[in-house]
Amino acid sequence: MAGTGSPDYPQGDGVSTCPKCWGRGVVVVPPEERPPLAVGTVTRPCICVLVRDLLINADRGWRGLAKAPPLQMPSPLEGKETQNLWVTAHPANDALRRHLRHVAVRQRPSWFFLVAADTDLMDAWLSYDIPDEEIIDPDVSEQRIKRKTFRSNFAALVDLVEPPELLIIRLGVKAARNSAMNEVFREAVLYREHIGKPVWVVDQSDNLFAPGHICFSDSVRVVMAQWEHLTLKAKPFKAGKPATPESPPTPGGPSPDPNPTLDGPEPDEGGTLAEAVAGVSSEPAAPARPLFSENELGMGKKGKKKGGRR
Repeated sequence: MAGTGSPDYPQGDGVSTCPKCWGRGVVVVPPEERPPLAVGTVTRPCICVLVRDLLINADRGWRGLAKAPPLQMPSPLEGKETQNLWVTAHPANDALRRHLRHVAVRQRPSWFFLVAADTDLMDAWLSYDIPDEEIIDPDVSEQRIKRKTFRSNFAALVDLVEPPELLIIRLGVKAARNSAMNEVFREAVLYREHIGKPVWVVDQSDNLFAPGHICFSDSVRVVMAQWEHLTLKAKPFKAGKPATPESPPTPGGPSPDPNPTLDGPEPDEGGTLAEAVAGVSSEPAAPARPLFSENELGMGKKGKKKGGRR
């Protein structure tokens, strides 16, 4: 980067065609934004690294979530990550994945959320301590066969339910009857309440959580009736508008590498994701500032919101 006035760093883990860091993975903090008494060059993560880490984290929470098309509309789930919710998702247009992606890419890259199906709850409840020949639940057996292992990923239900900051339980995946399913689901929901961590319960508009549902019980219905109940819909994704456009080409340089991005065009200078995330701390900021710029959110004028996020 000779002649640019910036330190010459070796190739880092950034995107090689990123016009902000050129592959270093970090950018130099401007003098007016340096911390007091800072010595030497101060850097922070580049936008390309943070975008990549956000998408990787989205896939950790639910495999394939990063590939979901952008929502192209505000989500009612945004800002409710710390409260219990009862969510009904419309099966058309993959509404649940699109709304969850919208939320996940607006958190920090280390945000620990987990989407678990009712089948996962039963698998963890049966645990690997039960001999394989005693596993008679067909859904659990099929799931373990697909994983090429006959052992659960968890030794007990609590190992699945307790760790995530936000647990999202997706109902309706399990089809085979199991007389213990409603009790397992009840234990998962009540344990999350017991430890004071939020849980979102997601049913389907064509398979509502009501009498006759494989997970239904009156006791859980009473608990969930106290939560906010949201219905998710999603506009059809417009063909021809890529969900993950490539990096802008470098003038006179080689063809750009694939660079996954969030919902929208290149962020404006002065309002990048890198700058916002770098300023996040455990102390509340005053005044509040947006975690993302409007361009990074890909919301456009229709989705413009007032106020800031933590």
